[in-house]
Amino acid sequence: MSAQLLKSFVLTHEEEVAFGARARHLLHTALAAAPKAAPSLDKMGLRVYKDDMKKEYLCTGLVHASLRDVAYALYTDCTRDVKTVAALLLGKAYQDAAVLRALQTRTDADPFQFVGAKLVSINKTGIFGKSKELVYLEYSGTYVPPGSASSPVLYQILEWIDMTHYLSPANVWHRAIRPACSMVHLFRPVAGNARVVSLLSQTTYAREVPVYLRNLNTTASYCDHVQQLSTLPASRRLLDGNCLVQHWVPEAKACSVCALSFKALRPKYNCRSCGDVMCSNCTHQLQAPTTINKYCTKCVLAARQREGPPPSVAQMPAPAPLDRVPTFLYTAMDDLDDDDATMTSCQDLLSQRPANDPLPETFAHIEKKLAEQSSLLSSMRDVMERRRQSLVSSSVSGTEYDSCASFDPDSLLSLGDDDDDDNTRFEEVVG
Repeated sequence: MSAQLLKSFVLTHEEEVAFGARARHLLHTALAAAPKAAPSLDKMGLRVYKDDMKKEYLCTGLVHASLRDVAYALYTDCTRDVKTVAALLLGKAYQDAAVLRALQTRTDADPFQFVGAKLVSINKTGIFGKSKELVYLEYSGTYVPPGSASSPVLYQILEWIDMTHYLSPANVWHRAIRPACSMVHLFRPVAGNARVVSLLSQTTYAREVPVYLRNLNTTASYCDHVQQLSTLPASRRLLDGNCLVQHWVPEAKACSVCALSFKALRPKYNCRSCGDVMCSNCTHQLQAPTTINKYCTKCVLAARQREGPPPSVAQMPAPAPLDRVPTFLYTAMDDLDDDDATMTSCQDLLSQRPANDPLPETFAHIEKKLAEQSSLLSSMRDVMERRRQSLVSSSVSGTEYDSCASFDPDSLLSLGDDDDDDNTRFEEVVG
C-alpha cells in the first residue's frame, strides 16, 4: 500500500458536498429502478440486466441472509474490518485495504451509517502485471420509506475514483476527484421470511473505464460478486470469532467430521476455530487478510445458524477505567494511607485475600516446582563432587584430569559405567 496516498488523500468541503448530492441522487434513482428488458444472465436466482448504451448493469434477486446479517457483514468503519471484508470478497486478488477518511460513522438512530473514503489494493494477476490501488467513496445508511407500515431499506453506495486522473501531473496542485464507476446496493426484507432479503444492485460506468475495474464487474464476475453476499456473514463470523484456539485436541487417526481415516490423498488439518482434526474433504478455506484459514464443516454450519456478530465481538467487555485498582491491592493501599502504616509483607497480603481466591494455590504450586528444581540441582552437585574426588583418588594424570574437568555435566555423569563401586549413577542418587 502506498503510504504517500494514505497521507495525501484529502476530501475538500466542496467535494464532500458534491459527493453527498451525487449519492442521494443515485439512491433515489435506484429506489425507482426496474428492469426494462430480458436478463442477459440468470444464475442461481440472480438476474443481471445489461445496457450497453448507458454502460449500466442491474442485478435483482434474493440473498439468503437476514437484514441484520447483511448489516453486520458489510459495515466497516475501521481498517481491521475493511481488511477482513475485502479479503473475503476479493480472495486471491486481495493485497491490502484501509480506511482513508471517516466522515460519519454509525449512530444509535442509524447503526449502518458510514460516509468516508476507503482504499483497496489488488494483487497483480500475472508475471508482467502490477498491483492496483483503488480508492472509493462510500455512502451507507438506512432508508425508511414514508408510511408507518414500511420496512427499512439498507443502502450502500460506492463511487470508485479514477486514479489515473487523480494522480496525473496536471492535477498536482488540486487533486480533482472524477468518478469512474458508481455502485448502489439496496437490501429490503422479504415478508414472511426473516432469513432472506431482496437485492437490487445497480452499477454505472463512466465513458473511460479503467481495465482493472472493468474486469471486476463483467456480467459473470458481477453476478459472482453479488452471490458472495449470501456467504459473507458466516465467513466474517468465523474470522471475527475465535482467531486461534488456545489448545489443540489430541491427535486422531480419523476425521472428527466424517470419521474416515487419513491417508496420502486425504491429509489432515486442524480447524482454526475449534482445533479439532479434520480431513481435506471436510475443510473449508477462507482468505484472511494475512493468511488462509481452514475451518471444519461443523464450525461452518454453526456459523451459518447464528445471526449477527459472534459473541466475542458483540459482548466485548468495556475497558476498565485508569483509576481502577485490583481488589487484592485495596488492603495494602489502606495500610499505606495510615500514619503509622508499615510495609506489608506478601504473606500478609495473601492471607487477607478471599477464601476462594486461586492466587495462593498458584504461588504454592510455583514454590513446589522451585523446591523440586533446587533438590535436583543439589543432587547433581553431589554427584559431580563425588566423581571429582573419585578421579583425584585414582591417581589420574594431570592431562587426563584437565580433560575430564573440561567435560560438561552430562558427559561426566555418563563416565565409569563399568566400575560400580567407585562411580555412583545419578539415578541411584536421586532415588
